[in-house]
Amino acid sequence: MKEFITKNKNIGIFAIIITVLAISQAVIKIVYFSSLISELSKFSFIQFFIFYLNFFELPELKYLSFFKFTFFRSGFGLHVNYINVLFILIMLGGCILYYASKFKAIIPLQLVFTLVFFKNFIELIYTGFFLFDIHDIKLTQLFFLIFYLLTKVLIILFTFWIIKKMLNNYELNNVQEGDNYFWLPATKLTRIAHVFLDLFFCYIFFEIIALHLIEISVVKALFIKIGQINERLPIYLFLIFFRFIYYFVFEGIFGTTPAKIITNTIVVNNEGEKASTSNIFKRTLIRFIPFESLSFITYGWHDTWSDTNVMQLKPTKIDGFNYFVVFLIIAIGLYYGMYYIENN
Repeated sequence: MKEFITKNKNIGIFAIIITVLAISQAVIKIVYFSSLISELSKFSFIQFFIFYLNFFELPELKYLSFFKFTFFRSGFGLHVNYINVLFILIMLGGCILYYASKFKAIIPLQLVFTLVFFKNFIELIYTGFFLFDIHDIKLTQLFFLIFYLLTKVLIILFTFWIIKKMLNNYELNNVQEGDNYFWLPATKLTRIAHVFLDLFFCYIFFEIIALHLIEISVVKALFIKIGQINERLPIYLFLIFFRFIYYFVFEGIFGTTPAKIITNTIVVNNEGEKASTSNIFKRTLIRFIPFESLSFITYGWHDTWSDTNVMQLKPTKIDGFNYFVVFLIIAIGLYYGMYYIENN
């Protein structure tokens, strides 16, 4: 089964299927929550499709409300999350590039599958916390909960195999000087981009989860006790907890993060091989030392003290930084395009 899923051609087919399902889910949700075809709300299949086939769609971000657009047509207001629209476009573009390049342009699909993996991973963790608050559950609710958990586990395994397949045969970019070859480290500009992009991805994944976790009785009681020591301490603990999960999961399992995928870079040890779990654990802990984020001006502490490095990968079909520039242009163009439509 694993070998079948990870064939190059099948990866493309699965990406197309996920893209079609994501678009279908978005369209059905628009119809379901609109007054256009109210009769559809009677069909449980529609509700089932919206809830269980939500591969990536993010809810409205509370503190990034400028990413929400509202379109009014004949008194009907349609709320659209800009980030979800951008993600679907990346999925579509990734599928086209993947086939057009004969399976060589993999960066967009790597990003897609990595985000799908992590979204479902944290939702599985969140559901585990949620179980502490369940006191009385009906048999039908239990069935759907088990089905929901199994769906998440299958998606996580599915995307994990694909991402590992894409990253297994990485080649570090190098330059020849005389008879010697030297690996090329990520540039300082790239490292700065990593900081801001990873913070953004970390935020869009964890903002809603954090707001919901605070409402769970066990977590709330714990945070009240911690808050009695210092009222800002619970916020700091949340930030540390979520950032630790983000970096440790991504770099520990895949050796990369969404930001590093966009810039075509990877975390390796000093021998250019996959960094061990202990290396990544140290690397992640060191990130929380005060002012560590400024250490990239010389040598990043979380690199040097953990015996790891961030190196450039050999370009696939399009250079990694060019992907970043293309994504940025698409993101800005799409944002202002939606802004224009909303206001006109």
